[in-house]
Amino acid sequence: MTPSSDGETSLLLWFMAAVVALLAAYLFVGWLRRAHGRQGWREVLGPVVLSATVMGLGMSAAMVLAMSAGGLTFPLGYRWVAIPALVFGPVIACLPAAWWLSRRQNWLALIGCGLLLAAVALAVQTGWIMAAGLRPGIRKSCWAPPRCWKPPASWLRFGWPSTTPAAMARPSRCGAWVRRR
Repeated sequence: MTPSSDGETSLLLWFMAAVVALLAAYLFVGWLRRAHGRQGWREVLGPVVLSATVMGLGMSAAMVLAMSAGGLTFPLGYRWVAIPALVFGPVIACLPAAWWLSRRQNWLALIGCGLLLAAVALAVQTGWIMAAGLRPGIRKSCWAPPRCWKPPASWLRFGWPSTTPAAMARPSRCGAWVRRR
């Protein structure tokens, strides 16, 4: 990613990240279908390891592509110490889900493996963000309402009459006089 002064986002890279994630999920399910009909653990081990590898590497690749698509004004760099753990960690973390789904595919296995894979994806995303040196945080301005409510917000709270000229001639809730029309 080249540094730019305006920090444009790349929709193509986001689309590619979504395609990588979908292809990884498709191959994960495909390898699990091959493992589902087999009986011995030696026959099941190959497709299970391949399905976990595909899903883990697909998660990591999709996260890196999605982070590269963000509109940053500086080039991304990663801590090289964390890269092997972020590439091979999801593969190891996807192994229990793949093994469980290769043995049974009832509602408990589907929900449990879905939750496990969602937790792995969240951990992978957090790990890549931390490896890039970005520190996510919540600012008060992100979740707090603005100081003075705009007229559309007052329509939702009090109805249309609160934005009439007679209603706007009084002081606002913030203590400042609202501009008269």
